[in-house]
Amino acid sequence: MSDNNTSSFCYRTIAGTNVVSNHGKGRAIDINPLQNPQVSGNDVTPKVSTVYADRSSTKFGMIKKGDDCYNAFVSRGWSWGGYWKNPDYQHFEK
Repeated sequence: MSDNNTSSFCYRTIAGTNVVSNHGKGRAIDINPLQNPQVSGNDVTPKVSTVYADRSSTKFGMIKKGDDCYNAFVSRGWSWGGYWKNPDYQHFEK
């Protein structure tokens, strides 16, 4: 994540299970992880992305509802992790 690499297929299981994740099935992608962190309460991953956890203003590389990146995926039936209880703004899956 710290290299800000967009990534998709990466064979792995869901933590604590033997179930293959959507990334492991090639059905998920993470885009610009530095600008689109995972947020769980006060925890932000990657840590250096804390400034991007505040989604009230737009910074270059951020994915927001209605932007070109969001529309490209959602219009094709993908769901966005930005809506989750613990948002994962970089994540789209199908």
